[in-house]
Amino acid sequence: MKKFWIGFGIVAALMLIATCAGVVNSVMSGSSSSVAITPSPKAVPKVSASPYVEDGDWLVGKDIKAGTYRSSGATEGFCAWVVRASDDQNSEVVAVGSADKTSQPQRAVVKNGQVFQTSGCKGWVKQ
Repeated sequence: MKKFWIGFGIVAALMLIATCAGVVNSVMSGSSSSVAITPSPKAVPKVSASPYVEDGDWLVGKDIKAGTYRSSGATEGFCAWVVRASDDQNSEVVAVGSADKTSQPQRAVVKNGQVFQTSGCKGWVKQ
């Protein structure tokens, strides 16, 4: 039985090589039966349809939509958020805020290409 499977494997490999060689030869010779390989279209990143943003780092225009977001403050203890000019960690800080449980609701305005980082805040809702 082992000889059968080895023989079967060899035959399958030879068939695969012959098929590939035939396709390559057809393509190289310009035969009308050549196989056309078309690249798949570039995937367009989809922006989240959810108007709700939780803790994390969010690239505006890719992960979340641009606009104004509001949070009612800290979940427990302390809440902090930052808007950076780009996804480079050394990019300019455009806006920053913090809150505790007794603070007023927080508001952040973000534009495409910026990064919105938030930690410890109640969910942000797009206005």
